Amino acid sequence: MLLKKNEQQFVREIPEGIAGFIDKDKFEKVLFNLLSNAFKHSGKGDEIIFKANCEGDKNELEILVANSGCKLKESDLKNIFKEFHIGNNKQINNQSTGIGLAFTKELISIMDGDIKVNLENDWIYFSFKLQLKQSIEGKENEVVASAPSYLFESILKPYHQDTVEENNKEALINDLKSDSQAVILIVEDDASLRFLIRNILKDQYTVYEAENGKAALDFLKNNAPDLIISDVMMPDMNGLELCKHIKSAPATCHIPFIMLSAKGTEESKTEGYETGADAYIAKPFHVNYLQMRVRKLLDYRNRMNHLIRDRNINNQFVDVDMDQGDKEFLNSLVKAVEDNLAEPDLDAAKLEDILCISKMQLYRKLKTLAGMTPSEFIKRIRLKHAAVLLQNSKLNVSEIFYLTGFNNKSYFFREFKKIYHLAPNDYRQKQHEGTATTEVS
Repeated sequence: MLLKKNEQQFVREIPEGIAGFIDKDKFEKVLFNLLSNAFKHSGKGDEIIFKANCEGDKNELEILVANSGCKLKESDLKNIFKEFHIGNNKQINNQSTGIGLAFTKELISIMDGDIKVNLENDWIYFSFKLQLKQSIEGKENEVVASAPSYLFESILKPYHQDTVEENNKEALINDLKSDSQAVILIVEDDASLRFLIRNILKDQYTVYEAENGKAALDFLKNNAPDLIISDVMMPDMNGLELCKHIKSAPATCHIPFIMLSAKGTEESKTEGYETGADAYIAKPFHVNYLQMRVRKLLDYRNRMNHLIRDRNINNQFVDVDMDQGDKEFLNSLVKAVEDNLAEPDLDAAKLEDILCISKMQLYRKLKTLAGMTPSEFIKRIRLKHAAVLLQNSKLNVSEIFYLTGFNNKSYFFREFKKIYHLAPNDYRQKQHEGTATTEVS
């Protein structure tokens, strides 16, 4: 995206035949940080160069990443590998190194290398050397190959990225083709990072994009993603504001929210969680960790939805794999409904009084755990008890729907059939037939 927008040139010189063993995860993080830094800090019409070379006799891999358009001075170089260092030159427009270059230097050091930086005219050059191993113990006679990771493809493939609109059109087509894939919204102003995250997740999920918080809210007016991943620092509306808005709105409060930030301090994490974030991941992050957090949040939500929507829902959540606080909340909620089951006027307001929680707290908690509104939950409990009475009592249908709080027979029949796929009398007959068959056998 930046390449196309700024009319930049990306030159890659990678000789064929370079092979050897290296710490893949650390090496890719180094390349990503250096190239991201080069593209981010290059202007319109500037050039970015990536060179790789290997001295055969020494098995030494040499990497060079350079870009034109650099406004730094020699005096800035002594602090360039320090976290959040900002150059003194006013023309730099507050160009900060963030934690990327500091982290890069640390990774190279762990791999027994050393990174150097120098300026020449308006060019800045980063170079480092790493030893390539020709074999790994136990694999001396094997050829070990590894498919390129999402990170490697993102930075070394021809640096072309589609626009947000183009990517979202593609996501919409995929969404229409498959109703089984979870939908994820990525909110990130950095096009290269947004591109990377999308590539990481697109094989398992339908992925939409937004460039900032305001664009995300516009998207949410007409769409309901299953999960949101958002950066914290963004123009117009940052991630904290976006998360607070989403978790305060009844229509979106149930959506799991993952927050990404370059600030990994406890204070920053606390601030993120206080706005309602379900997970807080510090940059730079491990690809596998992000995938795991996405999967776990979606799995947990699906598990809760299945539990609450099950036709045999009851107040026994002791052996269910969920947070203790969620168990207690659900047990209290089910008991509150069951204690007032015969009252047709039972509604969310009465549950709020019984549980001593606010309207927003009840709605948000129930939406998060079950994907239901309070009225939907009350109806589900009523129907569950109606099914139990049809199976275990001799009461007629009219008596049962009054005892379970329904005051309209046609409405009761319609809603019962939605859940149990049979009319009440047919359901009773089927259950009794099943019991008789079991006793005979």
